[in-house]
Amino acid sequence: MGKDVVFCKPIKQVMSVAFTDYSSILWSTGSKSSFISVTAAGTYWVEAKYGNCILRDTIKLGYNPVSFTPIPDSLFCDVVDVNLEIKNRSPKSKILWHQLADTSAKVHIAKEGKYVVQVYNANCTLTDTVNLTIARITPLLGADVFICNSFVHTLDAGAQPPGTNYLWSDGSTNRKLITTDPGKFWVRTQLKQCFKYDTMQISNSKVILELGPGEHFCDSVNTVLDAGPPANGVPTFYAWNTGDVTQKSEINKAGRYWVTKSDSFGCKSSDTIIFTMSISPTVSIGNDTAVICLRSPIKLTPGSGFTSYLWENGSNVKIREVELTGKYYITVTDEMGCKASDTIVVITNPNLLPNKVYIPNAFTPNGDGLNDVFPYEMPVLQSEYNLKIFNRWGEKVYDSDNTFAPWDGTTKSSDSQLDAYIWVVVYKGCDGTRHSDKGTVTIIR
Repeated sequence: MGKDVVFCKPIKQVMSVAFTDYSSILWSTGSKSSFISVTAAGTYWVEAKYGNCILRDTIKLGYNPVSFTPIPDSLFCDVVDVNLEIKNRSPKSKILWHQLADTSAKVHIAKEGKYVVQVYNANCTLTDTVNLTIARITPLLGADVFICNSFVHTLDAGAQPPGTNYLWSDGSTNRKLITTDPGKFWVRTQLKQCFKYDTMQISNSKVILELGPGEHFCDSVNTVLDAGPPANGVPTFYAWNTGDVTQKSEINKAGRYWVTKSDSFGCKSSDTIIFTMSISPTVSIGNDTAVICLRSPIKLTPGSGFTSYLWENGSNVKIREVELTGKYYITVTDEMGCKASDTIVVITNPNLLPNKVYIPNAFTPNGDGLNDVFPYEMPVLQSEYNLKIFNRWGEKVYDSDNTFAPWDGTTKSSDSQLDAYIWVVVYKGCDGTRHSDKGTVTIIR
């Protein structure tokens, strides 16, 4: 069955005889099997018969364990200052702290590290390891900073041990905080029961400068550039390329202009603007006053080469035809956005007969007072006016040279028959142009 054994852990032992062809086997437990399993300390024997021979063996199983309460690992926030004590150890056991070479049940530790303790007796040994650690979670945001103008700044609490939690003054919980605003910021790092804080102040001065977009001037440049007032009463300095050192600079030439604006903190901003200039276009739609004949329209032509046309009535046509008395006004714009305007007064003289005499193609001499005569109720006073009317056989039935009265549709004091008649007219228009026209007129009764 082997040598005697002392167990440090609970006993679980299987014992057996070397052969299985014995005529009988008897264990001290009363078992007659070739093996037994035991869980208690004690003296065990087995007796085996082989023919007339009897074989006997004895073994002692002892149980002398070592026990004590393990010491948990500890995390310290700043310094290590702790007593490590072995409690509830088994009787007659001894102690050895390896790193300290100390055999005391209680030792004082003032340094982080890994400490191994051994509790033992004559037969058994039990070892425990205690880890004492300082929580190195101190955030380092760095020194306070001063930043000019608009900015994006990243505050970093730094790499910390695994399991560290972060809390910033704005409630965020990441390792880093990105801000575009000045102010006082703090961060707290936490690992278990340990907390560490750090604070950073971001100061800021903004030099606000915006000259605006460039501009195109027509004919002359006359403007004032303004770099803006000092911010919050801080002393502010201006440097224009014009030589001005004041907030504003008066500009009267086209060109590129820039200014640098700085404050007493050393913060500065610069901006540039470009002014261009071109000569405005000229436009004419005629003499200031135009007298025209009745029903004789004229064309107002401002010319080409402009990008837009705008008349006083809202129309944007390029050429406009008018025949009524009135004041007409146009504004044109060129490709540079420069404008020009012109005005003309048109007077229609009712005493000036039209250039063109309209001759109707029918009339109704039925005595109802409407269209009873041809061509008009009133006599035509056009210069050199003459109207002749012929029937279909070429006989002249009317001649204005012989009468100032319009034709009433009769010939030789009798009603003309219903028919088409040929008319021929000559006259001189109010502009002196001589006209000669002909056509037909139908009598309708």
